Amino acid sequence: PVTSATLTDSELVSGSITNIGVNTISEYTASLLVNDVVIETKNLDTPLAEAESIDVQFDTPLDMSAIGDYNIAISVSTEIDENPNNDTIKRIVSQLPALEAMLSASVQTNICSEVITASFSVMNLGADEITSLTISANVNGIDTEMYSYNVGIESGETGSFAGPITEELIIGENDIIFTITEINGETTDYNPANNSVTTVSNLLDASNFITLIFNSDDYPEESTWSIVSNTTGNVINEGSPTAESSEYQEDICVDPDDCFTITVTDSYGDGICCDYGIGSFSILDLNGELLLYNGGEFGSEVSNTFCQDPIECLLTATVDVVDASADKVANGSLMINASNGVAPYTYSINGETSQEDPIFDDLVPGEYLILVTDATGACTFEDIITVGVISSVIDVDGISVELTVVPNPTDGIFEFQLKNLPSSERFIQIQIYDVTGRLIQNRTIGKYDDTYIGTFSLLNYPNGTYFLRTVHPKVNILEKIIKL
Repeated sequence: PVTSATLTDSELVSGSITNIGVNTISEYTASLLVNDVVIETKNLDTPLAEAESIDVQFDTPLDMSAIGDYNIAISVSTEIDENPNNDTIKRIVSQLPALEAMLSASVQTNICSEVITASFSVMNLGADEITSLTISANVNGIDTEMYSYNVGIESGETGSFAGPITEELIIGENDIIFTITEINGETTDYNPANNSVTTVSNLLDASNFITLIFNSDDYPEESTWSIVSNTTGNVINEGSPTAESSEYQEDICVDPDDCFTITVTDSYGDGICCDYGIGSFSILDLNGELLLYNGGEFGSEVSNTFCQDPIECLLTATVDVVDASADKVANGSLMINASNGVAPYTYSINGETSQEDPIFDDLVPGEYLILVTDATGACTFEDIITVGVISSVIDVDGISVELTVVPNPTDGIFEFQLKNLPSSERFIQIQIYDVTGRLIQNRTIGKYDDTYIGTFSLLNYPNGTYFLRTVHPKVNILEKIIKL
């Protein structure tokens, strides 16, 4: 693109034509186009041998005095040209105003402070360099700060600045308008409409705080924490303890409607409890009520989510069961499918010990207390599930449905059949999970006569235990697959 602030109403256009072929060109035309409209065509007969060039001056003057863009093109043509793809050259020529700036602005929000920071960006859309700026702030209808900057913003470039707002701020929403009031000593530029920006800053009452209590172990230099807003992703607090076995406590201003994630790291990888000091961390609300507690038993890192206001617990779960092969034989399994909570979840089948994997294996027939806890620690789901004795026949709506997986154990290739399922659907969804509950395959298989049939491969996966899950509104079956 070519830019200028001095184009006139009688600009002339010229170009150069070069013969890049091997044959001499004797007759050819050159055309001038503006915004894809032919303005002038010249018939030329000056011979051009290989690699020779000629300058062409068009006679029609162009009016380019108005501010804006002009799409200028020169096109050459001849009957013997075998490559028309390089016969046209285009340029965008812009007539710029001498002085034109566009303002962008943002402000801090959702913070507890008597002072907020405003950030400005000014883009120079004019031809002249911007050397000085004055920006005013109007807070809730009242003129407050003036910001003056000596700058050097060339044409097409952007300058960034910042300044404080200290006056007329109220608790709650503040409407703040920023306006360029002076540029290079002038009170206006070509387009005043883009010289103003309206922003909103929400200030929180200083009583909207949480309290972080961090008890370090004997090696505080190994520990750090950060608290991040789940809504904005911004870090609202971070730090590390400074004294051995000391208690660090800080009040932190937060948005009462937001939720947060605290991440604690230990560089040695042994958490902050218990072999080298009894460390822990907790979060209290403004009334001193416990929102989160972690006893410090983790490896290199742990993350917990919490909210200042209690949130209705909607956590739910379904459980898929693989029955044991016989009474008192420990080869049954459970897979817990949790949803509508704050992940990650922890799982228990006895109410005492828990794990992060949703699959429990090597179970004898009997009843199990299922307990799922989400990442907040305050939302749980409980149910009692029975592991029975396996049968290849399943009753669905009074119809005996037969399930077959052969061979099982398998060397990697096996066939799945589900016969007599009372369903008009042509396809059924099949999922395969590894022993940690990670979904590794998700397929649909078709129905032939009265049987759903599909062949599956685990050849690219390591030997071990896998779980095949049948997903259907009338039946939800979990089958254990052993790859040897």
